[in-house]
Amino acid sequence: MPSITLRKALQNKKTLTGDICKLKGTIEKFNSQEVPNKHINLEKIHAEFDAKVSELIVLKTAITKANIGIYEAIVEADEVKAKIALYEGLNTTDSTLRRNQDGTFSTIDLVVHMDYSMVENKVKELKERLLELLDKIDHFNSNTMISV
Repeated sequence: MPSITLRKALQNKKTLTGDICKLKGTIEKFNSQEVPNKHINLEKIHAEFDAKVSELIVLKTAITKANIGIYEAIVEADEVKAKIALYEGLNTTDSTLRRNQDGTFSTIDLVVHMDYSMVENKVKELKERLLELLDKIDHFNSNTMISV
């Protein structure tokens, strides 16, 4: 059983996933035809699809087992990314809202809790933390060997 770095395994997973997607598309496209395409051997494509899915299962299982040592950082990185998206999407401008209520208009002032500079500082802080986590994960992936 050959050993590769976790980084290489993740690259292989991405390649396998792309191959599987392409094979799935071919199966879907040519499964039902008025006249079978003599250049497409669907039995061979189904066999290749099944083999690649089996290979992906083994690879994903090995990756998951190896990631136990870094899993907390992976989860935290995902949550930090979600926080960054939240803060980057916030409206940071005070504004006025005109509301029609029973035929009369009223004006309501809207005041932001976090202004632009506060959001920018928060995002900067989160991005620094994300880089720390990604460096830790990258180091782990580059130095952890798995058998596949």
